[in-house]
Amino acid sequence: MGCISSKNAVARTCSPSPAVLDIAEPNPAYAKGHSWLPVLESKTGSEDERSNSKFRKNSSKKSSGSFSFRHVEAEQNAAGWPPWLIATAAEAIQGWIPLKADSFQKLEKIGEGTYSSVFRAREVETGKMFALKKVRFDNFQPESIRFMAREITILRRLDHPNIMKLEGIITSRLSNSIYLVFEYMEHDLAGLVSRPDIVFSESQIKCYMRQLLSGLEHCHMRGIMHRDIKLSNILLNNEGVLKIGDFGLANTISTNSKHHLTSRVVTLWYRPPELLMGSTNYGVSVDLWSVGCVFAELFLGKPILKGRTEVEQLHKIFKLCGSPPEEFWKKTKLPHATMFKPQTNYESSLRERCADFPASAVNLLETLLSIDPGNRGTASSALMSEYFSTKPYACNASSLPKYPPSKEMDAKSMGDSSRKKTGGKMREVATSRRQQRRVSKILQDPNNFGKSISKEDTQNISENARRDDGKAHLTKGKGGAMHKDYTKSHLDAMSETSQMNVANGNGYSVGSNNTFTWVKRRKQDASSTLSDGSRSKISALDPNFAKRTYDLTTLRVSMDLDPEELMNAQGDRGRAVRKSRFGRDNR
Repeated sequence: MGCISSKNAVARTCSPSPAVLDIAEPNPAYAKGHSWLPVLESKTGSEDERSNSKFRKNSSKKSSGSFSFRHVEAEQNAAGWPPWLIATAAEAIQGWIPLKADSFQKLEKIGEGTYSSVFRAREVETGKMFALKKVRFDNFQPESIRFMAREITILRRLDHPNIMKLEGIITSRLSNSIYLVFEYMEHDLAGLVSRPDIVFSESQIKCYMRQLLSGLEHCHMRGIMHRDIKLSNILLNNEGVLKIGDFGLANTISTNSKHHLTSRVVTLWYRPPELLMGSTNYGVSVDLWSVGCVFAELFLGKPILKGRTEVEQLHKIFKLCGSPPEEFWKKTKLPHATMFKPQTNYESSLRERCADFPASAVNLLETLLSIDPGNRGTASSALMSEYFSTKPYACNASSLPKYPPSKEMDAKSMGDSSRKKTGGKMREVATSRRQQRRVSKILQDPNNFGKSISKEDTQNISENARRDDGKAHLTKGKGGAMHKDYTKSHLDAMSETSQMNVANGNGYSVGSNNTFTWVKRRKQDASSTLSDGSRSKISALDPNFAKRTYDLTTLRVSMDLDPEELMNAQGDRGRAVRKSRFGRDNR
């Protein structure tokens, strides 16, 4: 991975800098067995440390800031952090020691996002599995590094069993990359929902939803909104524990109305209407809308709102949840509200769409999918809803079914391979049809009657016939008529033509000077008719084809009969034909 760090770092005694985050000190016994865990500074210090703190307090703000920065920078340089990270994100890594890259064995890729890739890795010392998130930077622009630093800061602030915990950071002083280390989770909900053989029970859905809302409640109570809740960011392990992951778009809740946020967050199918209409002043209610979309998807097995564009997504929302009342449009100050105001007043169709859901589930879903953000409630109120207090109750996480590892990336790979397989078959069929049309054109051209079919064409037809196992396929012709494609007949005709010989006694061969061979058809084939849709599949053995091409059936009989029989049967005309064909009169 190209990163070097000091996993087994020696403890240092140095003057601490003020802690940026209020994080509980780790259990010493646990930290002893996991020497690679980040080292957090204690809140209490020595007499010298307290005097240093007093000195900084009494100093001017400028000198205090300069001294503190130099102190932290020196400490982080000693720890082994790269200078570009210290210069931009010093606060995010304060008190931590980077992990060693050679302590992990990187395995396969298990996920990929816009700004990162996730790999499964094994810790060499313990054999324990972890997930390594490699963060990509936009040419090391300070802004992109600050986004990563914000994610680290937020993850260090959160500590809940239903939220992915940041275990450490892999990098080195000379490294130009960074890996965030998380515990390994075998599944995400996107991978499980995409599998047709998996159907969640109601108690199973309640268990997942309770864990999801509990983790989200912890985020919101600490002033953090996730802003990208969706199935692929909801992870599960084999013990049935659900954890919220990917805080790359997370941000703190702003109490300052003048501080504008971006509306270009949350994946489209899970994006609330206020963001679609350009809101830049919003709160945790955006996560609750996304939770409602996830809730419905667990029941339906597919997204409940699947628009292709922002306009279409908003239109689908109004059709499902109903048009907002006039008061909503009057009080809203959204930039694009009037632009997206529907011309038709839609009534809510949510209950009809979710007719198979339990009544308590529909009630909760109506709350979460409220057009007005103020009516969505909170994660805490959702946990207190009737849905979680009615039977069947949520099952214990430990009793949940065990599944093979299933992730969104696996589902996409299966979908891509299926599409490639289907596309390959379609290309094979198209190629076979083009070759058959080419042979048919050769056979129909009178100028080619004295020529043989090329070896390449014969091999192509033979290969296609073997691929189809010589079976006839029904194809739809013009006007909807169905016709049989006798691939085996084409194979026989081409094979016999290339050999200038007939394999059985039902046909006749022409002299060596003529390299075209005709074979008699059975009576039932002679009665077949042609249609516009089947002309590309005309066989050289069909008498109808010969009749449409200069009455070749008559000429074939003339060529194959004995000259004496021909003269007796057709008189002078037969003699003329015989003379024109053989160049002499054998009478």
